[in-house]
Amino acid sequence: PPGCVASWPTDWKRPRAPSIRCPWACACATGSWGASRRCRPSISPVTWPRPPPWFFFSDCVSAGTAVLAEYNYLVKKVVFNIDILPVVKVFASIFVHAFFVAFMLALFVAYGYLPDLYVLQVVYYSLGVLILALGISYLTSAISVFFPDMRQIVNIALQVGIWATPIMWSIHDMKEKIPDAAMAVLKLNPMYYIVQGYREALIDKAWFFEHPGMTLYFWCFTAAVCVLGVTVFKRLKVHFADMM
Repeated sequence: PPGCVASWPTDWKRPRAPSIRCPWACACATGSWGASRRCRPSISPVTWPRPPPWFFFSDCVSAGTAVLAEYNYLVKKVVFNIDILPVVKVFASIFVHAFFVAFMLALFVAYGYLPDLYVLQVVYYSLGVLILALGISYLTSAISVFFPDMRQIVNIALQVGIWATPIMWSIHDMKEKIPDAAMAVLKLNPMYYIVQGYREALIDKAWFFEHPGMTLYFWCFTAAVCVLGVTVFKRLKVHFADMM
């Protein structure tokens, strides 16, 4: 639908400020500020790669969950292939994400960190976010037709999820403070792989295939979510027009 893609140039005006301020917010949360009473940005870019993948994922899932309600006129009154609605809505978020990744890389260059081959992995991890979010969107958008509160549940889950992902805290610091069992549970979060991947691509300079176990787990989890989401969507879509 025209509203999905044609509106992307103005999407950056939505709650995008946290993406820009988040390096400084993360520094506040992780205690990397100085002793001054006023917040002064830390010059260390170590926190910069963490927010963009999460906000990309959050935008994709929240928009994808609400897509059938937003374009209910296509579902009810027009002969239209509604299977593509979650795809178009999720893919529309790429443009905003690309802008903020470019902005982040420009900050790195300004601080003297020039891009190298490791930076290309951002495309790989972004693709991972896209596929995972698409699978979740198929599932949640189908359920939301029958259970409208699903949209609120998804928003709450995203708010909680940001604290379960190494964005506002450092995984290296947490390893010393929590037991190994708790760390293993945190790593079950698929966005752990993505956020750490961004950091390793831009800061630690490591390749994704250096973690074969986490890579296999992420893609198996993502494949399972996609299969479940598409199956539920196809099973329920014949009832969408009657329920809306």
